[in-house]
Amino acid sequence: MARSQGGISESGERFFNQTPERKNGVKLKPRHKYQVIRSLGLPPAVLCEIAHVSRSGYYRWLQGADEPDRDHEAYLLIKELFDKGKTKHGYRTITMKLGREKKILMNHKKVLRIMKKYRLVATVRRKNPYKVIMKKTQEHRTCANVLKRQFKQPVPPKSTLH
Repeated sequence: MARSQGGISESGERFFNQTPERKNGVKLKPRHKYQVIRSLGLPPAVLCEIAHVSRSGYYRWLQGADEPDRDHEAYLLIKELFDKGKTKHGYRTITMKLGREKKILMNHKKVLRIMKKYRLVATVRRKNPYKVIMKKTQEHRTCANVLKRQFKQPVPPKSTLH
């Protein structure tokens, strides 16, 4: 195996640049790279160069890495309503229920951001195929031609529905 300048093999360099379990080469986000750099315990300058991230970015991330997540309390409220709705509620419903049930006003953008961050995805109900078929057949029904293209009639035509 060929070694890079910092003593890390090429496979290690590949690890930093793409997710190992995926074959299509999905790129890792910088915060994930920073977590790996921190866990390895080697000099950050070399690892940052291999991972193609800036040292200043790593040290900035390191300052706030041990702080608790600022969205955790809001996440717990959203998760409670999300589970209560059996994963069928989206961000709009959860925002409304937060205001009604919990008496907490939270911006819908914050709810959406937190749901994306923690991967809370609402399940979408499939359409009823029988209902769709019925609608399609009703669209093509023809009605009886009672007026027979005589649009100006003095007296309404006799109905055949008696």
